[in-house]
Amino acid sequence: MQVSRTSNSEEIGRIKIADFEKSLGKGEFDKLLDKLDIDDISKEDKDLFLSILFDKKVTQKEFHSLSYEQVKKLTEFSSKSDLDGNAMAGSFFIFESLEIAPYLATPHISDDENYNKAVFNTLKKLNLSQEESISFINEVMEGARDIDEVRTFENRLTDEQYNSGVRYKTYIGYDMQELLSNRLANLEEGLFKTDDEIVKKDYEFYIGAYNQIKNEYNAINIESKLQLEQYTRNTRANPIYNADVINLYNTLTKEYDQKEREEFEQLLEKLDVTNLSESEKDLFRTILEDDEFSNMEMDNLSFEQMKKISQLISQWDSNGNFVDETSVRYASKTAALLTTVNASDDDTFNKALFDKVKQMDDLDAINNFLSPFLNLISQKLKEYDEIINLNMDEVINELIEQLQENYDKAENNETINYYKEKIEMYSEFKEYYNELKKFS
Repeated sequence: MQVSRTSNSEEIGRIKIADFEKSLGKGEFDKLLDKLDIDDISKEDKDLFLSILFDKKVTQKEFHSLSYEQVKKLTEFSSKSDLDGNAMAGSFFIFESLEIAPYLATPHISDDENYNKAVFNTLKKLNLSQEESISFINEVMEGARDIDEVRTFENRLTDEQYNSGVRYKTYIGYDMQELLSNRLANLEEGLFKTDDEIVKKDYEFYIGAYNQIKNEYNAINIESKLQLEQYTRNTRANPIYNADVINLYNTLTKEYDQKEREEFEQLLEKLDVTNLSESEKDLFRTILEDDEFSNMEMDNLSFEQMKKISQLISQWDSNGNFVDETSVRYASKTAALLTTVNASDDDTFNKALFDKVKQMDDLDAINNFLSPFLNLISQKLKEYDEIINLNMDEVINELIEQLQENYDKAENNETINYYKEKIEMYSEFKEYYNELKKFS
């Protein structure tokens, strides 16, 4: 019968440090497996897991030696609580790096094990950084899993369903070949439409990654059929994830979608954001639901939309406390554009900055263009004891004058050319800013 589920943060917090730090011996490990009713584990795997987990720590080297099947098994007895909400201290292990987290998520992607394994294998081959790995799994899973939704789903399963191996997945009942084809088509369309070279690189990366997944998936499917190890939904329906399970999943998805909409409305009220249309609410909620704002998501947003979505990112409440729901990771160019929309109290100046940065394709060049402006604005504001509206014409002129002074003092051709190019760049920007002012 069902005896455990994934622990939440409150249950984890109740574990005594002494229990957590206690080493995991063979007897304790056997008791844990017995308590979790896990008996389909080979002696070789049991010995391997015990050798890794005896110190309650999983190093990157140890983890990367595991196969997909072993990682899936590891997730079955990691971070568990009983049905009364008591966390099982023996099931908690420290993972050496967050880089491991995306691999742990792969068994929860879909009810098609071949697809999950294909993602796992691709992730290994891509050899991404920690940040890149997290972004990759967010893309593949369409965002982070809601642990409450996971618990609710698994608690509503019958004992027979749970004991047969049904667990919450991001995609239940989906044809993964169709999902792959649709996602690749969307990415190809995005690549065709964008003019941004930085964004193009992101599209090209994910198109390449999904094609790798596709190749892995096809190879695993062929191997599985040849060895008759399992059948896939290409031949027969999966009897574990049947119509009842899919209906439960769809019901919960709708429930939690409505819950997320309500929580988003509460966040808007908390932040006193009242200037969003209904379509913008849906768009921004979708963008930020995985706590990440990518270059691809940024690419189609206007200046006005970027300014509006910035109200929901890295905010503090009226008491000076950081609002956790606004903690968002963002990609390099997205970060730069978010800086421009609130650079000053002059929206025309901010839009001119936004447009200029949007046209640039080199991150170093973007930083070199923005930094002098942002530093000078910060410096000017510090000269006053109260918030004022700076005259941005004067700020631009002052920056150009500073550059002109350095140009006049320059003695070698390299330095002379450097300041000459800078003066020309900011002079052209000034002209563009003045053009925009005529229509504002």
